Amino acid sequence: MNHPATPAFDPSRWRKSSASGSDGGCVEVNDSITGVVGLRDSKLGETSPVARFDRDQWATWQDEIRRHRLDGENGAVSVTEHSAGWDVRVSATGEILRFTGFEVECFQQGVNAGEFD
Repeated sequence: MNHPATPAFDPSRWRKSSASGSDGGCVEVNDSITGVVGLRDSKLGETSPVARFDRDQWATWQDEIRRHRLDGENGAVSVTEHSAGWDVRVSATGEILRFTGFEVECFQQGVNAGEFD
């Protein structure tokens, strides 16, 4: 049985929060696929695992971030907070994205500013 290929995100459409510096490490978001939002780690670039959210999951996750309640209601990722930052587990694959505290702070600022709505 053949399954359709998972659409690829447009590589030119990965973006980060305006609060992120130019040091290379950041949370990147891509919405180039209709109805889907991707999240990856810029430190890993093309080799980064990508968390895929449908629009409802993405809205729920942003709400979790704004409320500072990372309880996994979104269904796409679960987050473990620790002193060094976040481990974001992709529910569909089990892969882990690791973000530093600075990367998390910049991403949260972007979410709170509506940069990823």
